[in-house]
Amino acid sequence: MGRTTQGIITNLENLGVNFETPSEAGFPSYITHGSWDVFAPRVGFAFAPLGSGKGTVFRGSFGRYAFQAQLRPLYSGGKSNAPYAENYTQSYISTQQSPDGKANYELRSPQTVIAGQNS
Repeated sequence: MGRTTQGIITNLENLGVNFETPSEAGFPSYITHGSWDVFAPRVGFAFAPLGSGKGTVFRGSFGRYAFQAQLRPLYSGGKSNAPYAENYTQSYISTQQSPDGKANYELRSPQTVIAGQNS
């Protein structure tokens, strides 16, 4: 996959996730049609009137973009979804995640490891 770890891939496969390449799913190997004919220059500047690393800095930039602004969230949203990103939580307050299946496990169980004393 290249953008995640094997452990996350294995966990997702155990949950029933099926990974396919774009061609296996019937899609082209590219999402957008790139073109070398599109010229989209960008320029920026920074000016520190008092010298480098002192006080105020004026910054400015200008850019010409190939895609309309409304389309950019469509392309950037995919990187926050599986398999590129995944969230794991552990809550001993929840009955579903508690080791004994009862709520508030942390409040009911004694702490066996105390930092600096027996760790």
